[in-house]
Amino acid sequence: MFDLWQRSDDIPFWVQLFLLGFVLIGIAPFFQKIFSRIDEYLQDLKKMGKPDSHVSETMESGAEATSETSADSEHLNEYEYIVFRRLATAGKKGLSLRAIADGLHMGKPRVEKGLQSLADKGLVDSVGRLLFFRRYYLTSRGHEYALEQGFIVRLHRTGSR
Repeated sequence: MFDLWQRSDDIPFWVQLFLLGFVLIGIAPFFQKIFSRIDEYLQDLKKMGKPDSHVSETMESGAEATSETSADSEHLNEYEYIVFRRLATAGKKGLSLRAIADGLHMGKPRVEKGLQSLADKGLVDSVGRLLFFRRYYLTSRGHEYALEQGFIVRLHRTGSR
């Protein structure tokens, strides 16, 4: 088998330098994306305890009050209601934390807190795909609750066309 590095003396230095630069330029976007995701993740961890300025205090106190109640209660506070509705309208494929937060114009830590509360109630579940990527979707109980609330429309087929 031909070994490129053994016979690198046959290739001029400027060609080797060009190939090295070509490879580094090609993989640079990959590393930029990875580093930006890690940076976002670390910033989200720092923000975890800080409240968002655009979310009202009533929503915050409602989220805390509901998390203190039993997990069997399907009564959702305003904040959980907003997150649940966004997830219900997304369909069966589910959404990532980032997609939910961006769609609702809320911070990721706050959305994550609501998703955790919904998961404790058995309405939402998540699947981890890659290192920092989770997808949230409705459980069967959550799907039934969304049908009851009218977030999802149940279609009935008729026999005639």
